[in-house]
Amino acid sequence: MDSLNLPIVVEVFQFVEQLCPYPCDIVHDQTASFEPLYKYIFNLYSKAKPAIIEMKDGRRSIYGFKNAISISFADSKKQPLIRAADYALAGARKFVQLAIAGEPISEEITRIAFCNLGALLMAAFTIKFPTLEPMPELAKAMASNEWLNKVFGRLQLELKTIL
Repeated sequence: MDSLNLPIVVEVFQFVEQLCPYPCDIVHDQTASFEPLYKYIFNLYSKAKPAIIEMKDGRRSIYGFKNAISISFADSKKQPLIRAADYALAGARKFVQLAIAGEPISEEITRIAFCNLGALLMAAFTIKFPTLEPMPELAKAMASNEWLNKVFGRLQLELKTIL
């Protein structure tokens, strides 16, 4: 999972910069081995000459941040909001693992996972059905259609049993 941390953190920076309605600070769980790298990458983007790179598929990468003011780190054992984010992400990760493996998923895991997967589901609908009105952008999905179909098909089944 460590190899995914850097691209995900860069996406978080871009998400905050592009979608937050006001300037804010980014607080990440303390990770001694990654903190210097996260700070370095954040500074590359935030202190860069203002620019926007638009990709052929419409995604944008912004440099010279205005909304993402800073990055800091907090101990999840001392900061309840960081701990809550850890639990929500762990629930989503567990749901995806079980869905891909075709294993049973408990109601608790489904409820915890929906916090994150619900936002990804809206992003997936926007990608899969471009003729529909765009969904509110609460997350970005970087996944294959096969993965999206398997995970969100399973989410739909699990939600039917608990709602």
